[in-house]
Amino acid sequence: METIIIVTTTDVTIEKFIDMLPDSFRKEKQLDGRYFISSEIHYCWIEYDDEIESYYDEDEMLIVKKHIPKPKFFTCEFTEIEFGKKILSHLISDNQFVIDNDHGELLTGEEFIKRLKDDPDWDWRI
Repeated sequence: METIIIVTTTDVTIEKFIDMLPDSFRKEKQLDGRYFISSEIHYCWIEYDDEIESYYDEDEMLIVKKHIPKPKFFTCEFTEIEFGKKILSHLISDNQFVIDNDHGELLTGEEFIKRLKDDPDWDWRI
């Protein structure tokens, strides 16, 4: 599984995320609060994770808080990068989001989506 961390404002709930996804995706809320999203053979998990902030160092938190003074952290774990790109293109759109690619890069939602559009083959893992 691949993981992306989505940081957003405290008013965003996991249900708001799920509502952003088109009906072509199958969406199932799990008993633990996570959502299972699938389409054909690929799937992802989206969940709120209040422990992630403790893994960020001071410099990373300065970047996050520059864009989102009161951050809330979600993880999006997916089976395949192209499927992850599809999911993320529906979930993030502007600077109310900071995306942590889990490989040392923090981008605003706007920067992340622009990079995907400019380079559809972009693999943020390398």
